[in-house]
Amino acid sequence: MLSDTYTPCDQLSRAIQEGAQLIDVRSAAECADGMLPEAINLPLDEIEAASERLDFDRTLLLYCRSGQRSEMARQKLAEMGHRDCRNIGAYSTFERCA
Repeated sequence: MLSDTYTPCDQLSRAIQEGAQLIDVRSAAECADGMLPEAINLPLDEIEAASERLDFDRTLLLYCRSGQRSEMARQKLAEMGHRDCRNIGAYSTFERCA
């Protein structure tokens, strides 16, 4: 997915066009200030309980404020059997893509 020839916005757009599901693992209060288009809000502490909202046949792209919570979510989802789950890092990297 990542390439030096494309901007982060290009990469994100391409992944979504190819069917990736975008997941914002920040709190609802954080998301009230802005989210990426097409993202669903699924806070880290709700990941395990809300697995029915996730399509395990699609690539999941996870982000948060800094990348730390999205990495923890990626690890949890991998433990739950998700094969293609990626931490794309910080919201600030992509917020201008909106």
